[in-house]
Formats: sequence, structure tokens, C-alpha cells
Amino acid sequence: MALPAQAITNADDVTVRVESTGQSVTAKARDGGLDPLPVFAVLGDQLRLTVTSVGGSVISSYGTAITGSKGPTVIRTSPPPTKRDVPLNAVIVVVFSEPLSDASLTAGVMTLTTGGMPVAGQLSFADPTQ
Repeated sequence: MALPAQAITNADDVTVRVESTGQSVTAKARDGGLDPLPVFAVLGDQLRLTVTSVGGSVISSYGTAITGSKGPTVIRTSPPPTKRDVPLNAVIVVVFSEPLSDASLTAGVMTLTTGGMPVAGQLSFADPTQ
């Protein structure tokens, strides 16, 4: 389960509950989104997401169903897309909606450019378990 940046503004915590099993996982919101959480559910399972503010007040609660993967999408980046004056030696982080395989991280998969020209860099997983 993941939500893109700015999807849930003013959020502090997000709790994801699998309705059929009662399993729940709570995580901190980041940049108004939710980094991927391991939720053990199968196709068709109903999830209940509860979003709370810093004070613990419920901001929103809504349901969604587990559907098939449409492939990974970008959840957030650090620095964010509109950030200016980023140091040349900065580590750029891209968080995806689902795990990527080692084999998918190859040259040409992602490019960083400035003024339309590629910037030299190295792709690697920040977490060896991906």
C-alpha cells in the first residue's frame, strides 16, 4: 500500500487495515503521501485507510480494494521535483509504489538531466532488500 506525495495533506499517521483479517499497519505520512507498506492481502480484499493529524484527530477514513498491479509508479522523490539549487553531489532518492527487482535497475532506466544534458551518476538501491 502506498500513496503519492501530496495525496493526503496535513496527515501525520496513516493506518491501513485489512478488513477480512483485521491486520493493521500504521506509518508516518511523508510529504503528504505514504511510502510503501507491507500489507498482507489478496486481490479483492478491502482495505480501510484512516488518516490522522499530529494531534491524533481523524482527518479522513476511506475504503479501497486490492487490485492487480499496473506496475510501479513514483510515490515521491527527494529532493522534490520543484527543488532548486540542489548540490551537484546530492543523493537523489526515488520511492516507488512497489518493490523493484535487481534486474530492473539498469543503465538507461532512469536519467537525470540538466539543461537537457545527462548528469553522471550511479543507480543503486538505498536499501539492499529493495
